[in-house]
Amino acid sequence: MSFFPDPVNTLLFDLDGTLISRRPTASQVFFDLIAQFCPPGGPDAERQTRRFVHYYWARSPEAARDIEQFGKFTEEFWENYLVRQCLAYGCSPEEARDAAGKLAPLWDEAYQPDTVIAPDVHPTLENLRLAGYTLGLVSNRSLPFDEEIGQLGLDRHFHFTLIAGEIESWKPERKIFEHALELAGTTPEAAVYVGDNYYADVLGADQWGLTPVLIDPDGLFPEADCRVIERLGDLIS
Repeated sequence: MSFFPDPVNTLLFDLDGTLISRRPTASQVFFDLIAQFCPPGGPDAERQTRRFVHYYWARSPEAARDIEQFGKFTEEFWENYLVRQCLAYGCSPEEARDAAGKLAPLWDEAYQPDTVIAPDVHPTLENLRLAGYTLGLVSNRSLPFDEEIGQLGLDRHFHFTLIAGEIESWKPERKIFEHALELAGTTPEAAVYVGDNYYADVLGADQWGLTPVLIDPDGLFPEADCRVIERLGDLIS
């Protein structure tokens, strides 16, 4: 049984937004809160904001500058990040600063998500492994997640896992993709990378020779020049 053409023998997966999701999402909570303080900047305000979030967390120059200026994940960093989201939403600079100052103290109470795994995730991974593919979990997280994926039952599907913090390299950088290929014992031409972040997953995989697949159920990235699916089960359906 083969779901991909030769020479593909390896599938690498992102974790957050691809295999698991948060309910409510951080974006949903942001939109609920920002509506109290700033009107949207146009009909595409939510889409623009969600695209910005993907871009920002894909090792963007803006994120690097913010970490250097405010420190990594300090209160000042997070409030400035809210300012950036407000600007992406279409608020004026003055409105963004004011709204972020009001949002920041509300955030921890408002954002209390549950972790959700779509019904097709486990069956899809099981079928791919039974079909003989090498499966790897490659995440941009900084801290170990072994306990979490074990509790979610995801660990049994993968031949190996790799988090960016282990090797100090984050998607879309070259090193993390190369290290994943070494762990899989394969070549870029024989590997597929599946993720939900166009900037980190698709552009990164494509740049370093892997075949990207984008999960984009809401059509956030119409410019994606790769296979686009709405859910993980579409890989084999």
